[in-house]
Amino acid sequence: SQEKNPITLLKALNLFEKPCNVTFCGSQNNLDYFNTFKSLFDNLPNHIQKTYIQELPHEQIKSLFLETDVMVLPSLGENFGHAIFESLAFSTPVIVGNNTIWNHLEEQKIGFEIEPLSHLQLLEKLNLISDFTQSQYEDYQNNAFQKALNFYHSNNFEENYNKLFS
Repeated sequence: SQEKNPITLLKALNLFEKPCNVTFCGSQNNLDYFNTFKSLFDNLPNHIQKTYIQELPHEQIKSLFLETDVMVLPSLGENFGHAIFESLAFSTPVIVGNNTIWNHLEEQKIGFEIEPLSHLQLLEKLNLISDFTQSQYEDYQNNAFQKALNFYHSNNFEENYNKLFS
């Protein structure tokens, strides 16, 4: 959807010079926007292997994240960003728009924030993370999981869930 801003990622990938696999996941809710997305998607360079999944059953989300090196969501705005939290919970670093509650990501070594409409800034972060050593990447993975775990515990989700259903 336009709010999730996949076109910025497509523009960055069009300039990304390294081979990679990218999976876009999400339903279409604006046909004109989807047609623009699909045109850019279909014309990505040949070294970019691409997949589009309209909807993903909930039980398959974990396997998708476990196959993902970085989740990119240059969203124009998120109240919370459940997909961002899920990504962190599966130890997947993120690159997100700078207008979410998820900030100071680079300082915490869990991901990066970008100006949502800046495909050049996104390209810079894609290049940066693709040049990580294995050790650097593992630090980001571990920190991502720890961030999600800390968030979960600090908000007493288990206790609140038990209160709700007891």
